[in-house]
Amino acid sequence: MDRRNFLAISGIGGLGLCLIPSITFSKNNSRETFNDFYKISGDKITIKSGSFELGYKKITISSEKTFTIDPAEVIEIKNEKLNLSEDKPQSWIKGTKLAEPRAGYINVIYSFEEGSLIITEKPGGEPLQKEKDYLVDETWASVGIGNNSRVTTHTPVYASYRYSHQRIDAIAIDSNGVPFYYRGLSSKVSPAIPIIPKGQSIICTIYRPFHSTTLNDIHIFPIILPIIGYTSSGTTMGRIPKTLQKLKNKKLKVVCWGDSITVG
Repeated sequence: MDRRNFLAISGIGGLGLCLIPSITFSKNNSRETFNDFYKISGDKITIKSGSFELGYKKITISSEKTFTIDPAEVIEIKNEKLNLSEDKPQSWIKGTKLAEPRAGYINVIYSFEEGSLIITEKPGGEPLQKEKDYLVDETWASVGIGNNSRVTTHTPVYASYRYSHQRIDAIAIDSNGVPFYYRGLSSKVSPAIPIIPKGQSIICTIYRPFHSTTLNDIHIFPIILPIIGYTSSGTTMGRIPKTLQKLKNKKLKVVCWGDSITVG
C-alpha cells in the first residue's frame, strides 16, 4: 500500500503535525532531517539520547531507550453465515461483503488477509473451491458465486477468514527528557492517537498499517510543531490548536474536497 492510501485509510493525513521522516524540511535556508533521533530494526525502535532540532522545535532526550512495537492486530472469524452474490465481486460496488471488515456500507480496503478465506457448505465441512464454487475480491473482502458452483445464491454458506486492524502508537518524553512508549487502540478506520500523560510531549507517532509486523521509516511520524494545549474535536482529542485560535479571532474558511464517491 502506498503512503497516500494508508494516510487516507487511517485518518491521520489531516492532523497537520506529522511529516515524512525521509524528506528534508527547509527552514532559514538550511536542510534538516527528522530521523536523527531514532533508529529502527525489525519490530524495535531505539530513541537516541541527545539534543535534536525537530522542525520548529528542539527536543532533548536524556537517555537512550529501545521499545518493541506490537504488530497490527489480526482477528480470526469462524463460520460467518452468508449467501454468495450472483454478481462477480468488484471493489465496493458488487458482491456479498464479508461482515467483519465492514465500516459503514463498504468494506475497509486492504484489511482482509489475502489467502485466509475458507468457505464451506456447513460449519467445519469440506472447503468449496475458489474460482469454481465462489469468487473473491481480496482487496475489498467481497465474494460471489462461481461459474460452476455446487451451491446456489440461495444456499447459505459459511466463511472463515482473517482480517486486520490498524493502530497509531506514540513516543513521548517527560520533563526530564526520558522517553516513554504508548500503545494506541486498534481500529478498522481512523485509529486515535493515544492520550499522553500531562507533563509529557509527543516526539513521534508510529503508524501500524494493516498486517504490519516490522517497522519502516514511512511508519514513523515525527511531531514537528509544538502542541499547544489539548482541544477536543469530534473525532480526535487535542489536535486543532491553530484552528481553534482562528475561530476565536476571525472567520475560518473550510474547504471541502468531496468524499471520492458521491462528489468525485
